[in-house]
Amino acid sequence: MPTSTLVKKLKKLSFSLTTITALGLATSQSAEAASFYSISDLGTLGGTESMAYGINNLGQVVGQSQTASGAKRAFLWTDGVGMSDLGHFGSNGSYATSINDSGQVSGTSGLFPDSRGEARAFRYTDGVGKVNLGVLPPNGGDSRGNDINASGQVVGWANRGHGFGYPESNDNPGYAVRWTGSSIQSLGTLGGYYSVGTGINDNGQVTGYSATARNAATHAFLWTEGVGMTDLGTLGGKNSYASKINNSGQVVGKSQTANGDERAFLWNESDGMTDLGTLGGKNSYAWGINKFGLVVGNSDDANESSRAFLWENDVMTDLNSLIATDSGWELKQARDINDLGQIVGWGSINGKTHAFLLTPVSEHKSVPEPSSTLGLLAFGTFGVASLLKRKQQEKVLN
Repeated sequence: MPTSTLVKKLKKLSFSLTTITALGLATSQSAEAASFYSISDLGTLGGTESMAYGINNLGQVVGQSQTASGAKRAFLWTDGVGMSDLGHFGSNGSYATSINDSGQVSGTSGLFPDSRGEARAFRYTDGVGKVNLGVLPPNGGDSRGNDINASGQVVGWANRGHGFGYPESNDNPGYAVRWTGSSIQSLGTLGGYYSVGTGINDNGQVTGYSATARNAATHAFLWTEGVGMTDLGTLGGKNSYASKINNSGQVVGKSQTANGDERAFLWNESDGMTDLGTLGGKNSYAWGINKFGLVVGNSDDANESSRAFLWENDVMTDLNSLIATDSGWELKQARDINDLGQIVGWGSINGKTHAFLLTPVSEHKSVPEPSSTLGLLAFGTFGVASLLKRKQQEKVLN
């Protein structure tokens, strides 16, 4: 059966299972107690905290970790190897944001050991190291690398004025840019004075956010070659911000609503912007999306505590409810999800903030195999992610 057909059938079944589960038709205590994800503590570079920002389909993870000296460095984590320090250009600070399936990494590093603060976007390649991607001519002083696609194109922002600046600064604003090789391309704005690129897909489409005409608001955008920037609008409020885009052109991020709350959104060309809801609180933020349209992020719960979530088929689920209850973890933010359903982010373990990797449990002895309706009910909505993972692995092996 073609993978696309399988996905459609599984998602249709998943929606039905969600409805049944909501009615309280639990199948067994063993299924209720089952964890749908195993969790790995990615550790640190010797310090007390780490955060994961991106994962590729090989399970390699990138982010930022504190070192024993207290410096914050970009890291690359690989199963069986652990966490590797990707270094810096001159200051003690760097962070890695995304990694493609070739192992190329996007990120940012400070330039100077003093307080001048200027930084540069980089592309890291194994065997080559970090390459400084530069700034906008003629006198740009700052740039950031926020995402990388399969061909190694990096998206982020850069300013034109000399010296350190934030993209929203009036005197030295930043502009969304795309690097192809060593060439930098400014992507313009939605009519305002600044813009930021946050995500890029394998088709070269870019998403991010930009000031609108007369700097009246900040809106999420979709940039396409030959078309330019398209304003993605809002959920009824003033501002919106996009974070990632998949190869189908689906965009996720957050938007203000009419009452000022901030909500995670999913945008596509046919339906526009959809509010993904919350875990009981007022605010939520979508950070990552895979090719199947599964979304991860963080949301306030009813106690206004930040919780990592997975969204699928109109249902937002607290990821803390999908791991073993005795794990000791409190998952705070989920930042990325790959096509095998693995999720990265950070949470609290033993009172410290550490990067985590969640891997779908493809088989669980206490949960029936989903070969029947009963088995699927016991497996629950998020058995779908495991089935997709298994199907993808079979495709690779065959």
